[in-house]
Amino acid sequence: MDARVILTKLTRKALASPARLASQALALSPVRHHLARRYERAKAAYRCKLAKLSRCHEEIVEGVRARGVYVTTLDALGFEGSKEMLAACAKLAAKYERMHRSGEMNGRDAFQAGAAELLANPITFEWGLNERLLDIVENYLEQPAAYDGLNLFYTKADGRQVAARKWHRDLEDRRVLKVAIYVNDVDDDGGPFEILNRSVPGLEADAAPHYPVFTLAQLERRIGAPLDPASVTTCTGPAGTVVFAETGLFYHRGKPATSRDRCAVFYNYFARAPLRPFFCERSTLSRRQMQTMAQSLNPRQRDCVNWRAVMPLWLRMIPPAPI
Repeated sequence: MDARVILTKLTRKALASPARLASQALALSPVRHHLARRYERAKAAYRCKLAKLSRCHEEIVEGVRARGVYVTTLDALGFEGSKEMLAACAKLAAKYERMHRSGEMNGRDAFQAGAAELLANPITFEWGLNERLLDIVENYLEQPAAYDGLNLFYTKADGRQVAARKWHRDLEDRRVLKVAIYVNDVDDDGGPFEILNRSVPGLEADAAPHYPVFTLAQLERRIGAPLDPASVTTCTGPAGTVVFAETGLFYHRGKPATSRDRCAVFYNYFARAPLRPFFCERSTLSRRQMQTMAQSLNPRQRDCVNWRAVMPLWLRMIPPAPI
């Protein structure tokens, strides 16, 4: 193995160590029970402050609570700026498709929109702070929301089970809500988002920060049987399809695409005082860039972006684990 590859792996492991140690400390029984009681009290205290939702938005929250996922469309949501956001994402997707066709994607499984591209298209960031969307997020979390930015991925249809195309769970918090929007049409062979029912046997003993990551074959070995299609929700749909998903409690993946490349944007949310903040901040936008983009927004929206300000000092001192 190349010495630079070995050095990179060792460096990443060293950088991740503070986050892993902190997560293990939070999992100790006395600490876990104390934090769980405080968490339940915080939810109970915040329920009276939750916004009243329309019936269609209530159905989203109820669907995620019951099944871990709810699928709708941008048109059905009716949020201001949705057409502009989708158009900006589609423009980036077209750019990545040209790069792929010209060979610039050789050796890579996916492109992710960089900070400069997102800064040049501020509607992509601002859409995730729509007031009605935040109302849905907070009704699900039962907590003030933290907005962890967005990730826009263009994924190659190579059928490989790598990175987020493996079955995994997210570590950021007790509840993690992601809102995925398909930028192009996505059928069963086009890389749809998939999520497992929590009742899948053999996965109950998994505990953070040790959630295993599985290929399909590894998952089936773990549960001791072929994966029952009835235990999987596969989210297909045309461009503009919106998937609300609980990715902290449920195993999920992007199904490896085989028929066409997929482009999707993911908006990321958790409680404003997340359990494991050192596993957050996965956007290509830096803290400073996000704060700058939020300056012109209202106080509630800025508070969602500046969620680290309410964390205890000792948690703020733990550096984010590398992606």
